[in-house]
Amino acid sequence: MNGDNVTLLFGPSGSGKTAFYIERIKNTLAQGRGAIVLVPELTFSSRLAADIKEEFGGTLAVIHSSIPEKKLIEQWKDIHLGKLKVVIGTRTALFAPLKDPGLIILDEEEGYAYKQEQSPKYHSREAAVFIAGQKGIPLIMGSGCPTVETFYKAAAGQYRLVRIKAGEGASSPLIEIVDMKKENRQRFGILSKSMVEAIRKVLGQGGKAVLLINRRGFAPFLVCDDCGKPVLCPNCSVSLNYHSADKSIRCLKCGFSKAVPIACPNCLSPEVRFVGTGTQKVEREIARYFPKEKVLRLDKDIADVKRSQDIVIKLFAEEDARILIGTQMALRALEAARSDLVGIVSADIALGTPDFRSAESVFEMIMEVSGRSKRINAPKKVIIQTFDPGNKVFYFAKNLDYEGFYENEISGRKESGYPPFGQLINILIFGKTPQSGRAAAEDIAERIVSLKKGIEVLGPVQTSLAKVRGRSRWQILIKGRDLDIIKDGLRQIVSDGKYRKDLRVSVDVDPISIM
Repeated sequence: MNGDNVTLLFGPSGSGKTAFYIERIKNTLAQGRGAIVLVPELTFSSRLAADIKEEFGGTLAVIHSSIPEKKLIEQWKDIHLGKLKVVIGTRTALFAPLKDPGLIILDEEEGYAYKQEQSPKYHSREAAVFIAGQKGIPLIMGSGCPTVETFYKAAAGQYRLVRIKAGEGASSPLIEIVDMKKENRQRFGILSKSMVEAIRKVLGQGGKAVLLINRRGFAPFLVCDDCGKPVLCPNCSVSLNYHSADKSIRCLKCGFSKAVPIACPNCLSPEVRFVGTGTQKVEREIARYFPKEKVLRLDKDIADVKRSQDIVIKLFAEEDARILIGTQMALRALEAARSDLVGIVSADIALGTPDFRSAESVFEMIMEVSGRSKRINAPKKVIIQTFDPGNKVFYFAKNLDYEGFYENEISGRKESGYPPFGQLINILIFGKTPQSGRAAAEDIAERIVSLKKGIEVLGPVQTSLAKVRGRSRWQILIKGRDLDIIKDGLRQIVSDGKYRKDLRVSVDVDPISIM
């Protein structure tokens, strides 16, 4: 697809991307045409949405999954009739029936929420490029930390690259990397001495702190010291997670729960202990250091209760709670409230995953936290705890050096043949038994190999989560320079009736994760 009509607007938070968007929308409306503005999640893009609404409120439609069906249908009709000419929303908004679309904007193009993981699977970015090309209209993608694939295309001239600098008065946060190996030798605990002292200083100045850890619960693993095996969910091949509130262990995949066992289910040894750290454990540690402080927690356990997520964020923004602990959803609080300190408790969790995008996801998270911190009052400090401080990801993140990270990452991608130097198709096979899943996966892999020379078929192997909800999971990864030519043959293979009896086959073209 020719990308001559695609522009990458590359600039940090506060650099004027919103003003750029608004000017282009005004020009589009002056031509009598409409515009679509996509955001990964409206809650994370509340300021952009507010600015767009202020400018174009009378002719604006807001589209997202939480809108009641009746209101959504009414908006859809008004868009089709031309009464509403500007549409802002999540990925569904891309398909709004504008009478004469003249512009598509994709803000924060790196957002993972742009990928629809349920069938039909698609990526909003690729769909927007296709639609803009078909209609011959401009597509603007904005980001301060674009995906490696998008920046590669812009750097290679396939997309137009427009750089904008941070606005006057913008300042970068102070980023501190803490080596937790040294901290552990001093037996300081989950939180480093630097983190505790920074929180104490911020609180002493009347400020607030947000602590992020991407695991909920109290401890991710219950392990036997005698046989060394973790206590697993009977339905899924994942460790049961301890929740201190009701003293239960739960599966975060299927919801199975039970009381904490007094002995190991594998060898009946009483020597079972909790290993690892989750949001609840951090909450308890914070209470130990700051017993008089009101502390809030925001993770999926909290968010599952109706409207609790909004309530927690409002309390943090408006009330006397000055410490918020949460998973990545707590980033919403950085939009709603002043936060003088952001602490990443364990930056290594994602780096340990067997995914070629793991370094990119960690870098993006740090850049997102640091970028949002630019909008917050001084002292604007970010502390990152890691057991691998020498990792180049942290060097580039500390210096907010996107292009340095990109150059380091792109060389590894080229050597391995991963995107943007090759395409990927990920196939998951779900079997009622490990035997049926493996047999089907091996047969599918063998038939794929026969489709064309020059493609690389990796697997089949069991996924890192070998069983979920009672079904065994097998994975086949296809790599190649041009996989479009095998798609018809692949479609015939995976739709073969003989795989339907006790199996389910899922195909993901251009996956954002291969775990």
